[in-house]
Amino acid sequence: MKKSPHNIEFKKMAPFAKSRYPLIVALAYALAGAAWIFFSDELLHQFTGDPGMFAGIAALKGWMFVGLTTVALFLVTRGVLGSMTSRDERIRKNEKFLGDILGSLRDGIVILDRDKTIVRSNPVADRWFPGSAPLVGKKCLDAGQSGAACKDCVDTALETGREGRTLIPPGTRGSDRWVELCCYPLIDSATGGIMGAIEYLRDVTAGKRAEEALEHSEEKYRTIFNAANDAMFIADEKGVIMEVNGKAEELAGRPAGQLVGRPHTVLHPAQEDMRYRRILLAALEDGRPISGDIYVERGDGSRVPVEMSASIAEFGGGKAMIGVLRDISHGQAAEARIREQLDMLTALYSGAQKFSQSLDLAELAHSAVFTSVSSFQARFAWIGAVEPGGRLRLLAHYPEIPEFKRLVTLRWDEPEAGFSPGKAVKNGVPVVAEDLAKEKSAAPWLKDALSEGLRTGASFPLTSREKTIGALTLFSERPGFFTRERVRFFQAYAHQAAASFENARLHEETEHRLDRLNALCSIDTAITQSLDLRVIFDVLLDRVITQLKVDAADILLMDPNTMILNWAAGSGFRTRSVRETAQRLGEGNAGHSALQRRIIGVENISETIDDRAHAFAQEGFISYYAAPLITKGQILGVLELFHRSRLSTDREWMDFLGMMASQAAIAIENAGLFDNLQRTNTELALAYDTTLEGWSRALDLRDRETEGHTTRVTGLSLKLARAVGMSEPALLHMRRGALLHDIGKMGIPDSILLKPGPLTEEEMKVMRRHPVYALDLLQPIAYLRPALPIPYLHHERWDGTGYPKGLRGEQIPLAARLFAVADVWDALRSERPYRPPWPPERVMRHMQSRAGTHFDPKIVDKFMELVGSGVES
Repeated sequence: MKKSPHNIEFKKMAPFAKSRYPLIVALAYALAGAAWIFFSDELLHQFTGDPGMFAGIAALKGWMFVGLTTVALFLVTRGVLGSMTSRDERIRKNEKFLGDILGSLRDGIVILDRDKTIVRSNPVADRWFPGSAPLVGKKCLDAGQSGAACKDCVDTALETGREGRTLIPPGTRGSDRWVELCCYPLIDSATGGIMGAIEYLRDVTAGKRAEEALEHSEEKYRTIFNAANDAMFIADEKGVIMEVNGKAEELAGRPAGQLVGRPHTVLHPAQEDMRYRRILLAALEDGRPISGDIYVERGDGSRVPVEMSASIAEFGGGKAMIGVLRDISHGQAAEARIREQLDMLTALYSGAQKFSQSLDLAELAHSAVFTSVSSFQARFAWIGAVEPGGRLRLLAHYPEIPEFKRLVTLRWDEPEAGFSPGKAVKNGVPVVAEDLAKEKSAAPWLKDALSEGLRTGASFPLTSREKTIGALTLFSERPGFFTRERVRFFQAYAHQAAASFENARLHEETEHRLDRLNALCSIDTAITQSLDLRVIFDVLLDRVITQLKVDAADILLMDPNTMILNWAAGSGFRTRSVRETAQRLGEGNAGHSALQRRIIGVENISETIDDRAHAFAQEGFISYYAAPLITKGQILGVLELFHRSRLSTDREWMDFLGMMASQAAIAIENAGLFDNLQRTNTELALAYDTTLEGWSRALDLRDRETEGHTTRVTGLSLKLARAVGMSEPALLHMRRGALLHDIGKMGIPDSILLKPGPLTEEEMKVMRRHPVYALDLLQPIAYLRPALPIPYLHHERWDGTGYPKGLRGEQIPLAARLFAVADVWDALRSERPYRPPWPPERVMRHMQSRAGTHFDPKIVDKFMELVGSGVES
């Protein structure tokens, strides 16, 4: 029969059934019963001899013994059973308490008997070995705690009574943890024998993994320590070297065995000892990394400059210094190069700022050469711009060098041997001359450069938008000045300069084109606002000289009858010799330009045959251009340009010259058209006036009584109109209206018009129709409409009693009011068949009496002033 776990757990408590107490109770009961029988019988024999009484008392005694025995057995049985019940309850409580303890533990607990059979385990142990659960009833080795180490651990506890300890790895019976096993013996307190063993199982996975991580970290540290690019060493507080890496061995030129265990002085010269100590002490005191420059002494005695960084760390239970030594022998040279590159980048940035602050090409060019010398250590610099003619035009140079002009009389389109800025322009890449003295170039500037002490040179193309627009050429007296880094730097600087130059050029070109557009606009304005050729020519010549940058210009007009080009206007001349000459079509430069109908340019006018050569020489002219003035296929003249040095022209310049010539031709044509129009208008106006005067004379001839009246009243009306301030255009229309004031009488029958006596009322109605006839006759004629107020309304009266419309006051046009006064004056002053002429005084009184009714009072007053001054004559 298998032993109960309780028997194993509480064996030291000695169960009642196997104890000595029942035997003692039985012996005591037997002795008490025997004593009772013996002594009770003796006592009865002493008290009574009667056998009957003795038998009765003996029977009573027997029953008393049974009763007492029954009571005693009842009491004993009840006590024993009560004791056993209480003991079982305590056992259950202890069992529960033990289970609670085992269940609340974080560690696994396994209890073994002497046979290594598991009699108790807690849930933690069951969870850790899921492949063997449940554990109770299994042999220790069958439950997964297998292996020699586990067996030795259990055997140690059961056989020797000592603690056994081992480590169970993951993978044992489904466990994924590292478990530490501690096995303790269970000792019987009564006998001192080993009853079994208790196994304590502790999860050490986290610690084991931390240990593995630490081992990995140490391995990584070792790898990093030995693979570091810098030399590293670890020294204790006294400066004794404890560890070094491979780079430290390489830097010191010694193996680790000659360094480890030795003082730090082995790494540096004696004179560096104090500096090293200061770094070490500073690191120890501040507790932070300290760096400084020292020297390391190699095994061969040579010294290497290093940058040392020291920091303090806990190492082996104490403080240690970790030192890093970096070889800076190469770094110092690199630092110098970096410093130089930084200076160059700073200079490039400064140059870019300067270039961005201006759009003036001359200012930018000067800044470029000045900076190249003052900031970039060049000895001499010049910059040139590419021109279409193949030349490099000088923009700026610095500093001034004697005979410098010979340096820049260069062409970029001609092949040259050796060093040449033209190569940089043509190929778009820098050209460097390491030694100018060895160059085979025959350029005149080379000799001058050598005489100034210049030994090396380089030319950098100014390239913008894939087009080379110039070259920056630098010279130095130092051989090897143009290193690869400097060439790259100067090329970058040249790119900056090219971009700024292109921006300036575009800005200048935009402004230049705007100026030329403004010039053309001003010429157009002059043409539209004036038809005076002198004014137009003055404006045109001024714009030509300003925009085309020449010294002088003139306009020759061709006489179509003689075919001779005569002086018309000019500007910029010092003498009168040029304007006093003329050229025939086809002769001289101007004559050929007109005849060939094309622009002619002469670089040196003294080399051409021209009748005006003497005049040109007096003026000092060299360059000459002539543009024909053509409009609608007709030659009108020639525009001539003169310059006292050689002109640099391009396609745009020539196009603008052609536009100026076209403007001049348009102005001349417009002026001619206007003259012709004016002449035609004058002739037409004379024809109109002659016609009107003819109509007026025809009316006078029809009505002999009024002959000469029209002429007189017209003149008198104009004088009165001028006196009241009428404008000249209005006077013209007033004259025409006065001449035609009775034109409507052409529609009146002769029987009424020529009747010698008074007219009847019906005849008067017909006569009063003549203003309406005048309106019908003249209104279709547009140029006579402004003159209609007099023929149509001169019979209106101030008070509104006139005809044909009955207007009053200022409703009557001024011309009609003026004419009415002059008409009545002349009519009363003239002789008629039916009355003699009135004297002036009578007429004046009559008109003054009619002021305010028939006539405008103000006009009557003004007319009286004129009459008083003799105007009627």
